[in-house]
Amino acid sequence: STGEIVDGGDAELVRPLDSLAFPDFSDFYPDKYLYKFEELPMTLSRGCVAKCSFCIDWIFWEAMRFRTADNIVAEMNHHRTRYGANRFYFNDLIFNGNLRQVEAMCDQLVAQGSPFHWSGNARVRPMMKPELLRKLYHAGCRNIHYGLEHGSQRMLDLMHKSLKIEDYSTAMRNGHRAGIRFSVSLILGPPTETLWDYLQCMMFVAQHRHCLKEVHVGSLLLMRGSPLWKDLDKFGIVLPEKLTFPPELEHCNDYTYPFLHNWETKDGKNTRDKRERNMLFFRKVVRWLGMEENQAGSELEEFYERQLAQA
Repeated sequence: STGEIVDGGDAELVRPLDSLAFPDFSDFYPDKYLYKFEELPMTLSRGCVAKCSFCIDWIFWEAMRFRTADNIVAEMNHHRTRYGANRFYFNDLIFNGNLRQVEAMCDQLVAQGSPFHWSGNARVRPMMKPELLRKLYHAGCRNIHYGLEHGSQRMLDLMHKSLKIEDYSTAMRNGHRAGIRFSVSLILGPPTETLWDYLQCMMFVAQHRHCLKEVHVGSLLLMRGSPLWKDLDKFGIVLPEKLTFPPELEHCNDYTYPFLHNWETKDGKNTRDKRERNMLFFRKVVRWLGMEENQAGSELEEFYERQLAQA
C-alpha cells in the first residue's frame, strides 16, 4: 500500500516438481497458437548439471531437479486428451540431466505405443549410449538440440563445457544412426578466439552437415553474474562506460543492464563489429551447406542495443 519495493529474499526451491499443476492452455486460441496445437512446450526439470562460464541459468536455478517419469507421461496424455496435442518440445535447459528418468519415461512411452513425437534441449553426455538413443527414437524423439557452442576445443575449454569435441561427433553419429536429427547452437567470438578457432568451428559444422538439421548462430552475449563476467580483467574485456536509453525507455536509465553484446577487448582484436561480420558470414556458409539457419533468441537483446546506438 505504501508503494515501496520490498525484497522478500529468495523463494524456496520447488520440491518435488511433481507437485506443480499441469499448464492450462485453454485460454489460447488453437488456430493461432504454435503449430495449431500440434506442438506444445513442456518442462521436465529445472536447473543444469553443467556450469558454463558464459551462463547464469545454472546459478539462479541453484540445483538440478527432475519430475518423475509417471508425472511427465501423465502430462503428455493429459494434453493429448484435452487439446489433441501429439507433438511436444521439452524446453528445459537440458532434458537429459537425469538419464534414469529419461529412460524410465521412454520405457513408458514405448509400452503405450508412443503416439507422440517430441524434441528438446539437451547436453551431450557420453553416458547416452547407442541403445539409449535408439530407445529415445522409439519413444518418439525426432530431434535433439545440443548447446555445442563452438567447434574449437580451446574455446570449449574456455567456456567450461567439460567435454571433448569428439564427444559431440560421437553423440551425433550415434543419434543419426538411430534416426534422430540434431540442431546445435553456436556462440562465436569468445574472448581470445582466433581465426583458427573460428575456422575449426566452421569445419566441424561442415563435417557433420549430414546429421544436422539446424544451426543456430549467435555471438557471445556477456551476462552479468556469469563466471566470464567476473573474469573481465583476465580476458581484457572492456565494457561501455555508460548506457543511455532513448526517451521512450528513459525509466530504465537507473537499471543495471544484465547482458551486453556491445563489449570488446582492450587490444582491439575482438569487437562488436568483427563478431557481427564473422557471425553473418558463418550464417551464409550454413545456408550454402544446405542446413537451416536459425537466429531465434538474439532479436530482443539486439533491439535494445540498436535503440541505445541511435539515442
